Amino acid sequence: MILEEYTLEKQLERVQHNSYEEGRNEGQLLLLGCIQRLKDGESEASILASGMPVHTLELAKEALK
Repeated sequence: MILEEYTLEKQLERVQHNSYEEGRNEGQLLLLGCIQRLKDGESEASILASGMPVHTLELAKEALK
């Protein structure tokens, strides 16, 4: 086992990396959900009214082309 010296900088890098990964995963799930809703025939207006970001809707529409 390799012992790694603890530093605040290394800990902050780990937290930042983990936060980025979590956000990316959440974004992917949101996009997949939006794609599925469009496939199911839900209107764009309804999707946006539910709080879906416009950018996510646009990405979903592009993915379905």
